[in-house]
Amino acid sequence: DYSKRVLYSAYDVTDYLKSGSNAVGAWLGNGWFIHRMRKQYEDRCQMIFQLIVKYTDGSVTMVVSDEDWKVSESPVVENSIYDGEIYDARKEKSGWNIVGYDDSGWKNAIQVKVPAGRKIDSQLMPPMRFVETLRAVRMWEPVEGIYLYDFGQDVTGWPRIKVKGGEGNEVLIRTSPTTMQSIAIMKNQPVTGLTDTLDISPNRSSKARNIYILKGDNEGEIYEPRFTYQGFRYVQLEGYPGEPDLTTVEARVVYSDVPVEGTFSCSNSLLNQIHSNIIWGQLTNLHSVPTDTPHRDERLGWMGDGHLTAEEAILNFDMAAFYTKWLKDIQDDQNENGSVPDFVPHATGGSLEGTPAWQVAYPLLVNYMYRYYNDKRIVEQHFNSLDKWMGYMKSISENMIIHKGRGDWVPPRLAYSPRDNSVSITSTGYFYESAVIMSELADLLSNDIKVQEYKKLAAEIKEAFNKKYFNPDDHTYGTGSQTSIAFPLYAGIVDDNVADKVANSLA
Repeated sequence: DYSKRVLYSAYDVTDYLKSGSNAVGAWLGNGWFIHRMRKQYEDRCQMIFQLIVKYTDGSVTMVVSDEDWKVSESPVVENSIYDGEIYDARKEKSGWNIVGYDDSGWKNAIQVKVPAGRKIDSQLMPPMRFVETLRAVRMWEPVEGIYLYDFGQDVTGWPRIKVKGGEGNEVLIRTSPTTMQSIAIMKNQPVTGLTDTLDISPNRSSKARNIYILKGDNEGEIYEPRFTYQGFRYVQLEGYPGEPDLTTVEARVVYSDVPVEGTFSCSNSLLNQIHSNIIWGQLTNLHSVPTDTPHRDERLGWMGDGHLTAEEAILNFDMAAFYTKWLKDIQDDQNENGSVPDFVPHATGGSLEGTPAWQVAYPLLVNYMYRYYNDKRIVEQHFNSLDKWMGYMKSISENMIIHKGRGDWVPPRLAYSPRDNSVSITSTGYFYESAVIMSELADLLSNDIKVQEYKKLAAEIKEAFNKKYFNPDDHTYGTGSQTSIAFPLYAGIVDDNVADKVANSLA
């Protein structure tokens, strides 16, 4: 939330400095700061810059951004995380970032006010970085002048194209995870007579396209966007001058570059492929926050998705710095009543109370950070906020049962509404698990009062839950659905003396 926290990046630029005069230049893009569908922070891009030069004699020179800096429009005519980029190469300014450039036609920068309370914090998490280039595995021309490229799998990043043509020619570069025929096959629908062009419906309102306007370089031109990213398997070219080939388009893979920590391999090729899919699915949804989808008009830090994949992510990657940052985002977005939103950062106006099974990401992630990384500081930093959150959870309960929630979210063939009455079971189960976690975290901090408070609360929730939902005749819970039985076992709310019988009832 840029109204509360802005991150800065630090670089060692020693090797870039030269004796004598030097020049500094920067490209600015909208990102989440200026966004058509989310919270609008300002009406213009902003930057703060500080260069510290330490000389061998011990003296220091500092260069900072101020109103003497010059600004100008760039070839990036339009940029949006959802909608892509329009780049007009005819507007490029040769030499704009080197000493001696004539910037007399440029305007002076304008100093802007910083919102009260905004923190400027170091970006300790790994940056989003280009990590790999993929080649297309197939190309076809379903309609004259429209060219489709298949990269064999879904990726996040952007297409890079090579092109040669006349000045002013426009190339439209569309992206999507599906084509008309591939989505028909997924829906078990006939493909006969179906033109296999790009299907952009999964992108919803996200345009997910880039437009490149050529400058007419006879040596050819290469273009890839700077201020967007897209989730795609397929790329479609329209308006391409000449005849493209399989090498014309490449996929540049981009995500938060978390270090690899774990590996998996076995003799079963199916299990190896499943693990590979998990790795790609995780990495393509790491973009400064753990997102829900990389292609459509969301790409948000949904808390439910985030906590369900957290342990997998920790076992495969070094997530310590990444989750430290996300936990700060959650704490920043906590509402006055202690609740937290469904997705964080909460990039929309106003407060929003999330559903309990999504909000529970907060205590779960703090607990994981201690259990896997032995990071007591995280517990110290967040315990009071978690204590406030537990107060909210208690306030929405009725006799220790929470009826608010989503239950078994998106069960097979049942769209978005569970019909097994599992809402109270999942929400109350997480309420219990959180009370247990809080007692353990309080013990870690030697807070005996809170230890006893949360042990007592956990016992009360467990008693109320089993009294209301346990069916002693057949050792099931609630309606006897798979979720209604399995979730209490997961949450540890089942009495030890009947746990085996409850588990057997799933058979």
